[in-house]
Amino acid sequence: MSFLQEIQAGVTLKQVTANTNHDNSITDARDEMMAQIRQGANLKPVDKEEIENRKSVPNSTDVAGIAGALARALEERRRNIRNSDESESEEEANNNDSEWESD
Repeated sequence: MSFLQEIQAGVTLKQVTANTNHDNSITDARDEMMAQIRQGANLKPVDKEEIENRKSVPNSTDVAGIAGALARALEERRRNIRNSDESESEEEANNNDSEWESD
């Protein structure tokens, strides 16, 4: 049989059975996770001021000694970082304005 005749005759494929060993638990877990992502999260409202107040009030047991000193130092550092972040954002806004001015 020539090559052209083989092409025209077509190819007969072997019959195969479906893979019954496929682990459906992986697919089910993925489907469940995607369903949870699509559903979204239900979060409760949080008062930001209350959170800030909780952060700034040290525990009464930690006020004395090294632990108290460390708590005060960390609180002061947190306030300084917050203040420097606010001033940096103001400086960036001012710098962006002057960037477009002609000299």
